[in-house]
Amino acid sequence: HDAALQLLLQAIDRKEGIVVLAGDIGTGKTTVCRSVLERLDMTCFTSLLLNPFLSVEELLREILLDFGVVSREAVRSGRISAATKHDLVSTLHEFLVSLIPIGGSGVLIIDEAQHLSPAVLEELRVLSNLETNHQKLLQIVLVGQLNLLDALKSPHVKKLDQRISMRAILHPLTRQDIEAYI
Repeated sequence: HDAALQLLLQAIDRKEGIVVLAGDIGTGKTTVCRSVLERLDMTCFTSLLLNPFLSVEELLREILLDFGVVSREAVRSGRISAATKHDLVSTLHEFLVSLIPIGGSGVLIIDEAQHLSPAVLEELRVLSNLETNHQKLLQIVLVGQLNLLDALKSPHVKKLDQRISMRAILHPLTRQDIEAYI
């Protein structure tokens, strides 16, 4: 678990784009993600999505909401619901570019990613294109059960799979590990 934690932190620090954390049910994926979030510095703006059953537009709205670009009131009032996908992506891109002068970055963590639709997975691939000549603007961490690895091998998301720079797999703790943890 510590090795997976270190790999995720290093990938985020190096602005590697897309990384995957997979493991069986109950192996501590969400706990590792929360540990990652606690260890990121103040220049990392984060979005942790726990609901993978979103449309592309809902995903983009949630990311903008988590990053603080739009307010919950703007979402509730419907002002944001009229925005097109292009408007939402453009707004996200502008926000991420605005972080460059302060050395900031955006980190998107999606839990239960094995449930993401092919359309959302394709949009994540497109979002991974948000970059400057020197770095990715958005680091994406897909967290899911082991069948996420199989889903990423699907021909529909082959292009996304090719962009994954690092995969960490959590295995169940041994008895000794559990005793040490307790």
